Amino acid sequence: MPASREQVMQALLALVSATLAFKTASRRNRDPDTLKPADCPAVFLLEDSETYERYSPSMPPKRVLLVSAVFYNDIGTDQSQSPATAINTALDALDLAFRPMTPSGLFTMNGLVDSVVIEGEVKKAPGDRTGRSVAIVPIRVVLP
Repeated sequence: MPASREQVMQALLALVSATLAFKTASRRNRDPDTLKPADCPAVFLLEDSETYERYSPSMPPKRVLLVSAVFYNDIGTDQSQSPATAINTALDALDLAFRPMTPSGLFTMNGLVDSVVIEGEVKKAPGDRTGRSVAIVPIRVVLP
């Protein structure tokens, strides 16, 4: 029996939130203005959309989940730090976490899914003036 969407999202949040010592990790987004420096760094895993890809009429479709990992950091008014440092560290750790672990060259979350990849443009705001940084990472998950 293939993994359910909920199983996949829970496992993906556990994986993404393990990339850094996040003080806040959730599948429910929060208004960045409500996040204080004590709540950061923070990560939110958001479900964007879902598609079905059918490669052959005789085969069942592949389900594709499009998800965003949203990283926030707030260092307050400390001018000696860069708010983007924690974001860059999290992005580097995410790259390592999603590296292929199978001979096929795919990252499958230990066989839970067909593949998980970061796909597309990572949107970033470094927070130079405000002390608040954000990065939005597009993740594509293919379910069997």
